[in-house]
Amino acid sequence: MKAQALRDERYFRGDQKHVMEINARHPLIKKLLAVVEADAETDETANNIKTLHDIAVLNSGFNLKDTSLLYERVNRMMALALNIDPNEPIEEEVIEEAPAKEEVPKEKTKEKHEDL
Repeated sequence: MKAQALRDERYFRGDQKHVMEINARHPLIKKLLAVVEADAETDETANNIKTLHDIAVLNSGFNLKDTSLLYERVNRMMALALNIDPNEPIEEEVIEEAPAKEEVPKEKTKEKHEDL
């Protein structure tokens, strides 16, 4: 909000509408438009558009209502970029028990302290 032209709080209202300007020559916008025009709008396309919007909101200094949705979409996009199934379950952590400590006879312990 501080980066906006009306950064003075006297002019700012939290409920005012945001305006998102789009550079129609940007490669991402051109590709998204081509996908939508080809009637190939999928869940992935919708996620990409929502992510683009959320990043623009954050970049402008505003807060998101629910950051967990952006987090989920970015994780999904990263998984797809790395050729990982985004629905692959997370491995359970295996905790190995530490071996039981051998009890040291009290006599040996005393001898060690006496040597010091």
